Amino acid sequence: MNVDERNEKISRLFFPFYRDRVDSLTNTSKRLVHYTSASAALSILQKKKIWMRNVSVMNDYQEVKYGAEQFKNLRNSSQFDEFKAAFGDKADAFGKVFDFAIAQFPEWEQSTYISCLSEHENDEDELGRLSMWRGYGKGTGLAIVLRPNIFVSDFDVFHISTSPVEYMTHSDFKNGINRLIHNIKDAHDIIAMISENDLQYFIENLIKFAVLSMKHPGFKEEKEWRIIADINEVSEMNQAIIDVNGVPQKILMIPLSDKMEDGKDGFSINKNLDRIIIGPTPYPTVLKKAIVEELKKCNVEHPEQKVFVSDIPYRQ
Repeated sequence: MNVDERNEKISRLFFPFYRDRVDSLTNTSKRLVHYTSASAALSILQKKKIWMRNVSVMNDYQEVKYGAEQFKNLRNSSQFDEFKAAFGDKADAFGKVFDFAIAQFPEWEQSTYISCLSEHENDEDELGRLSMWRGYGKGTGLAIVLRPNIFVSDFDVFHISTSPVEYMTHSDFKNGINRLIHNIKDAHDIIAMISENDLQYFIENLIKFAVLSMKHPGFKEEKEWRIIADINEVSEMNQAIIDVNGVPQKILMIPLSDKMEDGKDGFSINKNLDRIIIGPTPYPTVLKKAIVEELKKCNVEHPEQKVFVSDIPYRQ
């Protein structure tokens, strides 16, 4: 087994749900979309930056807490004993990392910043998704549809990652843990090769990204993916204190440019934009002209062919 094969097996062992969703995204024609207001979309295009905000100010007021409670309940259950035993000789090391991770939950909530995307289906190309128009935009919403390739890998330059959101009931969570237990029991050869330091890294990240990417199933229609950053680890992104809806808060800003100032790859609008959909609004013509003009300034070819107006007869 070469290094790449080993890393692939380890990735699928510890992060099976992530790999399932990445495979689904990359093996189909799905894309990712950012629903936002026309004002925020204009700022993204003009300033070439996407904001990341702390998880505690998201629409779901139980962000992080929901996933954290699932793991706390797991720790006090018989299923935890089975989970721990699956690691064989490394069971005690697993138990220590698990308890350490639980202690980090409050810190993760304070230090984690995210930007939200949603899976975009082919039949949404011209209309968008009504539930998202209702939730975002306030009558002048825009959907920025992006090619997914750049979002399904780690960004070493920025020290940020992407993760799909899993919408789990308590029963779904237990079934997911059972899947992990089964996988680990079947992978004793791989577990034996992993050092305790590496095991600590994998287990801590398994729990961290599960906690940061788990939501109440009532939100499942969002089909969310997250760009995730730990403010203690980012180094290449600008930070600022901004008043957002009357709440002054720190934000991180992901640069959207062909190249960053130091010559490293950025998130090019021109390379990665698939289309922009204007949501239900009384001002479709005005908005389309303005967005087309801004796309021209971003060197997007044939911008008028990339802007669509949703004709869903919905009044905010």
